[in-house]
Amino acid sequence: MERLEFNDIADLGNLLYELATEEESVVTAVLFYDEAQELLRWLMQYEDVDIGHIDFKHEDYGYDGEYYITLDTDLFLDVEPVKKNSNYTCIDTDALFLDGDANSRIAVINDDCLKFELVFNFDEDDDCFECDEDCDNCELNDFMNFLKYISSIIED
Repeated sequence: MERLEFNDIADLGNLLYELATEEESVVTAVLFYDEAQELLRWLMQYEDVDIGHIDFKHEDYGYDGEYYITLDTDLFLDVEPVKKNSNYTCIDTDALFLDGDANSRIAVINDDCLKFELVFNFDEDDDCFECDEDCDNCELNDFMNFLKYISSIIED
């Protein structure tokens, strides 16, 4: 499984949105509560994303495992626990992006899709992106090249 590094949830959200809209792929992230909540908020900022089904609760209310956050080709957003009745469930998706701390069983039971391990390099001291007009070394340009790379994998 290939590892993908992200600086923040916004980068992951942008990738999921681009894959769903541009590549017409169903994409799913597997995240724990805090990151899942942040990704949900991020994706809901897009005007064309609609809520499909949300089954999301804080660990104080009885669930402390991973969540599937799925964005389909119609831009419906679904959130559901990975475990139901103490059993891991699989999901119908084209690409699965798994938190590095997620249970490996999730990757095993979802064997009919592309899988990527997520690594977040959160930097609390990092300032927001400001353009320095150095396009050859631009973070956004790197992101677009990365998006093209992921798209080429999905097309194969």
